[in-house]
Amino acid sequence: RPALAADEKIVARFSREARAASKILHPHAISVTDFGEDDNGTVFLVMEFLSGRTLKNIIREEGPMSLQRVVDIIRQVGGALDEAHGQGVVHRDLKSENIMLTASSGTDYAKVLDFGIAKIKEPEGGYDPGLTSPDLVIGTPQYMSPEQCSQSPDIDARSDIYSLGVILFEMLVGHVPFAGETPTAIMLKHLQQPPPSILAERNDIPEAVARVVDRALEKRPENRYNTVLELVEDLMIAAGFESATVGSMSGQNPSPVSAQEDD
Repeated sequence: RPALAADEKIVARFSREARAASKILHPHAISVTDFGEDDNGTVFLVMEFLSGRTLKNIIREEGPMSLQRVVDIIRQVGGALDEAHGQGVVHRDLKSENIMLTASSGTDYAKVLDFGIAKIKEPEGGYDPGLTSPDLVIGTPQYMSPEQCSQSPDIDARSDIYSLGVILFEMLVGHVPFAGETPTAIMLKHLQQPPPSILAERNDIPEAVARVVDRALEKRPENRYNTVLELVEDLMIAAGFESATVGSMSGQNPSPVSAQEDD
């Protein structure tokens, strides 16, 4: 009976998180159309079918990306994350492998995948230890925030912002900021070592862009961006593009701002 009770809690947690994921309605988030449990007790999600390549594979095959392309992809991913965070959902396993790029009129069209281990932000006083596991280390070491690495129970949207900072770094230089022989070694670097500067490998990138990356990768959550919208807006301004708005994060590609327009 105890084992059955544990299984029931797992199913209850899955159902709750699947229900939350199904509410994330954004053009750059994968759509969850159904979820449930079959006759054998296997829980499932039904999602839209996508045809494309992961961001991870594109970086491996093509190397560092142009700043224009990076800004456009981050703008789209940021829109999906902002919608999720607005629903109280923290992804917790954001990585370049969980971003699919499909071709749309010759331009990148990003979809954020795998909200399957997402953390639902509990309301005040609403924590249920039977449905959540705050001390469980979940994620991919190369992309985990310091608070994830230290098993902090206080995981919020700023953890995703750190992971997005890792992806931003990876897109610009072709590799993640921290690597190691073991997952523990990598997590210790996230906790203890400052990330290298992208300027050491990309002398064509404005210093202002490097500062955006550095802020996203701050060790302490309170020193990072509070929202993903703030990160996207700063990135667009630092890169010399028009300022981001909520509407533009799922609309047309950003346009460069000329020197005359700044005067």
